[in-house]
Amino acid sequence: LAAARSTFNQALIIGSTNVIQTAERLRLYESATEVLDDFTLTDPEYIAASIYFSQSPAPDKLWIGRQGVGESCVEALQACREKSSEWYIAVIPAAAYADHIACAAYIESVTPASIYAYTTSDADCLTGVASPPDIFTYLKSLDYSRSIGQYATTQSGAYPNNIYAIMAIVGYACGQNSGLANSAFTLKFKQETGIAVEPLSSSQITIIEGNNGNVYLEYANYYTIFEQGKMADGTFFDEKMNLDMLVNNLQLTLMDLLYQNPKIPQTDAGVTQLIQACNEAC
Repeated sequence: LAAARSTFNQALIIGSTNVIQTAERLRLYESATEVLDDFTLTDPEYIAASIYFSQSPAPDKLWIGRQGVGESCVEALQACREKSSEWYIAVIPAAAYADHIACAAYIESVTPASIYAYTTSDADCLTGVASPPDIFTYLKSLDYSRSIGQYATTQSGAYPNNIYAIMAIVGYACGQNSGLANSAFTLKFKQETGIAVEPLSSSQITIIEGNNGNVYLEYANYYTIFEQGKMADGTFFDEKMNLDMLVNNLQLTLMDLLYQNPKIPQTDAGVTQLIQACNEAC
């Protein structure tokens, strides 16, 4: 049989709650109810998972990983990547500025292809003139194409779950990406269930989005939308994801051809077989 294709619709949450041990490192869940079997209602992992599974359409798989005592966020991320090749998007709710930088750098070149998603409430993101630069400005300057960030605050504690805001759009992406016909989508102008819109001025929105950050906003007292759906380098999320899917499909389709035949001859006929395999993947 042909090799199984990756689905690119599974996310990973990394936390430090003492449930999953580092020897196991990460565990797969298929609903928020399953997560609640292991975690409590107040555990960050459960709160983030409940937001993830609340999106429409809902995703059906989520990994939860463990950050061990004394481990940095990027060390835990590396361990989770080495433990499983199944998850595609990683989120570390407790990560701070330096952690985002380290994790984004790691994800940029890791195999298999992955994405790092994060939420920030750093007020410097509203001005874009701080030194050192805010996280949006910094990652944009490095031209990173595998990191996506959202600015969200708890608004003086009124919306505490906003610290997990990025989990909503990650959940939407993983739920929407079924891989079936007519399943193409963008993140732009979508709703984030369980997340409050951010009260920002037009100038603040311009600064954040000018540095390729993302925000959840309300327009005309009617539309609540996520915008613009961009990675740190300005690439749209769906473009990056679909290119990853295409690369994966090309590799595996060609591998299937080489694996299932005694030899692909170095002739016009053999080259035609390779081309046809690529055409099939495309």
